[in-house]
Amino acid sequence: MKNQILQSIITIGLIAVTGCSAFRSSTQIMTVTTNPQNAMLTINGIKYHPPAQVPVRRDLPVYIQCESEGFEPQQRIIENHLNGTGFLDVVGFVLVLFPGIGLCAPGAHSLDETTVNMDLYHPYVAPKPAPVTHAPHQPNSR
Repeated sequence: MKNQILQSIITIGLIAVTGCSAFRSSTQIMTVTTNPQNAMLTINGIKYHPPAQVPVRRDLPVYIQCESEGFEPQQRIIENHLNGTGFLDVVGFVLVLFPGIGLCAPGAHSLDETTVNMDLYHPYVAPKPAPVTHAPHQPNSR
């Protein structure tokens, strides 16, 4: 009887502390700044004026584009990773199976970066070569 009660307590405890990813927010706030500050910023296809604080899905890559007249455009992709809550869901899934539901939820992941600075640079223009001056041709004197 004691073993059944202990086993029930352990099972309930594992279910309570795992599978939590399903209850976490599906979004994270990403802050994006640009240099120069008047650049046009596009995050996942939507245009923003920087600095921008944007809620983005935590389980999908974030595509950032930045451009301004006279500067080289920049692009970045911010990936995600399995977070601590997702890891607990993995452990719980192996032990109990129920917490595997949390692995399907966005809350099991976190973005690799939540603060991004996009620096734009002037395009490189190669310097013009200096004019070549030739010395006048001098015949060999023998």
